[in-house]
Amino acid sequence: MNDVLYFVLAAVLLAFVWFLPKIRRRARGWGNEVGTRASEAYADGKLPGALAALGETLVLETDESTAARVVETAVATKPKRYRALGGGAYTAKFVEHGDVEVRLVPAGSGAQLQLESFRDYMKFPQGRREWDDLRERVTAAAAAENVLVRAGELLTFERREQVEESNYRWRRVSA
Repeated sequence: MNDVLYFVLAAVLLAFVWFLPKIRRRARGWGNEVGTRASEAYADGKLPGALAALGETLVLETDESTAARVVETAVATKPKRYRALGGGAYTAKFVEHGDVEVRLVPAGSGAQLQLESFRDYMKFPQGRREWDDLRERVTAAAAAENVLVRAGELLTFERREQVEESNYRWRRVSA
């Protein structure tokens, strides 16, 4: 009787050792699939808010040269993050310079600071923090020069060209 019990226990142990890697692999695959679906659902829920924040603009109620000077003053406060390219174009660095492209354009009686394009990393638009920070810096620099700043029009963006395997560049949709 003991021999049969030992044989059954040995068979169960061998089956366990044989099937354990297969079970672990299948469980890992299932877990990755569930995690991917959950992260995509979370990102899809956050996408409209992120795009709305990135679409916010600032209007500086002054002439274009003064507006450019105000923006360049704000950009100069953090040169590692922001760069002036000239001609009313600026970049902000998320991972590298050029991830966020900003432009100062004429708008009625003033000039509007707006995003032109930004990149997404890991399938989600990035640069919101940099854009919020730049707008705060421009608002502070404008206050120091007694320039009135107000919210401008809300812009929309669409995902356009693929930059890397899962990263794209979002561009402003022309009005």
